[in-house]
Amino acid sequence: MSSRTLWGVGVTSWFALCALFLFIIRQDSLSEFDPNGALYTLSMNTGFDSSFTDSLKREVGDLSLTVVHFENRGCWCQIVAQPHIESVKSLAKNKGLSNIVVGEISKSMQSKIPSLPAVAVFDQDEKLIYLGPYSSGISCSQNEGIVEPFIGHATRQFPVAAIVSDAKGCYCNT
Repeated sequence: MSSRTLWGVGVTSWFALCALFLFIIRQDSLSEFDPNGALYTLSMNTGFDSSFTDSLKREVGDLSLTVVHFENRGCWCQIVAQPHIESVKSLAKNKGLSNIVVGEISKSMQSKIPSLPAVAVFDQDEKLIYLGPYSSGISCSQNEGIVEPFIGHATRQFPVAAIVSDAKGCYCNT
């Protein structure tokens, strides 16, 4: 083998090892959206949807046809997911929904939102139709999005809210 071929094999091997290392690190960074099952437990209560909505209305006001984005700028996962979050905001705007950003969640909301970033979608009657993460998976990207179908159908009647607590991705626990 020539030295040029050996050099090419070495560089290729180095890149492959780096990619494998990054993949392993990323796998370890997966966390559960609701690690203690708190949101799941709360959502089993038939009054959870209205209680959540009432609490949030006291903090942000009108929720009719609104997407509420719960953010934590100090969270690495917020940075990773930001392109997806921006696309969700754009989709909401294009579908005629308002966007509200909550940068710091209150103590009362922390028990209801176990991890960030998170999102809630409300229909025209201020009824909660989705609460949970934007997406799941290693990169929490658009390709792994969960919330988009709910935004697309926010003007329709939903018989029950979708509370997504069983997801793994890049989340920072509250």
